[in-house]
Amino acid sequence: VVESPLGGYFIAMYSNGNNGVIAGNNGVFPSYDGTVIKLNATGTVVEWSFNFGGTQSDFFSGIEATPDGGCAVVGRTFSPSLVLHGNSDAWVIKLTSTGVQQWQTVFGGAGADAAERIRLTPDGGYIIVGQTESNTNDFSLNRGANDVFVAKLNGTGALQWTQTYGGSQ
Repeated sequence: VVESPLGGYFIAMYSNGNNGVIAGNNGVFPSYDGTVIKLNATGTVVEWSFNFGGTQSDFFSGIEATPDGGCAVVGRTFSPSLVLHGNSDAWVIKLTSTGVQQWQTVFGGAGADAAERIRLTPDGGYIIVGQTESNTNDFSLNRGANDVFVAKLNGTGALQWTQTYGGSQ
């Protein structure tokens, strides 16, 4: 949960709901979608709610409000239409203040990868922290079975660099 600079709150989560406030699941039940909900300032009214993802399970785990009144969310996707390399990839989506998707970035390697947290950087880009089991493609220096990664995206979602940290186990 983060506060919107325009008032109210953004909530990032995942759901397999397909009715009520959380409607329009993209996958085949019981798969999950990444879900973002915008609440008013008192938390009593849902201003909007959208699901994102493909035919398999997709999860959001972190969110950051952006100066334009929107938000950026991170997580992991298992959907074949989104995954570039392995069984899951790190996933980032930037939304406008009305919940419209501005851009989407997916990155990873041959193993399981997941973005966990996101923060704005002074240059208008994003820094992302997550976990990776990959040693190919966007993560070429895995030190063990499951490493921490840090990734930098520019303001339009282009991946600028990644760095992994971890031990041999």
